[in-house]
Amino acid sequence: GVGRRQMPPLTIFSQNCRGLKTDGRIDELAHVLQERRAFLACVQETWRGRCGKDDGVYDNWTFLGIGPEQQCGRGSQGVGILLSPRATTALRRGGTEVHY
Repeated sequence: GVGRRQMPPLTIFSQNCRGLKTDGRIDELAHVLQERRAFLACVQETWRGRCGKDDGVYDNWTFLGIGPEQQCGRGSQGVGILLSPRATTALRRGGTEVHY
């Protein structure tokens, strides 16, 4: 309608990573997402070596991840969400709790 404020669209990616074993790889992905002006990215097959919950901040992006308690084979499991600084602010302002 007239006078209605238009919100810019949010860009959300989904990426099969085939491994984010190192913090440097997450930094690199965050950098690419920043260049693409992403709001957030859902990532699969993170292959993170840590068991269970895996959180951290990489290049000002918040990574919320989880993997199986016990890896089988090459460790082709694990999922996560990378939140842009803007998405992280929205998460905190909303008082949202993260449940794994």
